[in-house]
Amino acid sequence: MRIDLIKYQALGNDYLVLDLPGPLADVVPLLPLICDRHLGLGSDGLLAYEPKTMAVRVFNPDSSEAQKSGNGLRIAAAHAVLQHGAGDEFELRTIGRANPVRYPSRARRRRACNA
Repeated sequence: MRIDLIKYQALGNDYLVLDLPGPLADVVPLLPLICDRHLGLGSDGLLAYEPKTMAVRVFNPDSSEAQKSGNGLRIAAAHAVLQHGAGDEFELRTIGRANPVRYPSRARRRRACNA
């Protein structure tokens, strides 16, 4: 079985992202091995992203599910924009809440870099 994961880094944390629908039930039990920095891909966890509902589930390397991760939300927001065409402002759902996201537009980022 082939599983497509994308690895991102944000402010010192790195997460693997799995787009849903995907083999989440097969992947979660393997997280201790997958996230191991010596034997696996190395990661602070897994973000399971559902593009249709713009929701994300956060899994720790021990396979437990977290309510939320600040850097995980940054990564999920970047993934939503870069891979799924989300706009500059949207909500990213986590367990029990919606998290507002404001992603700087490419034009604003270019102006800031050229200033």
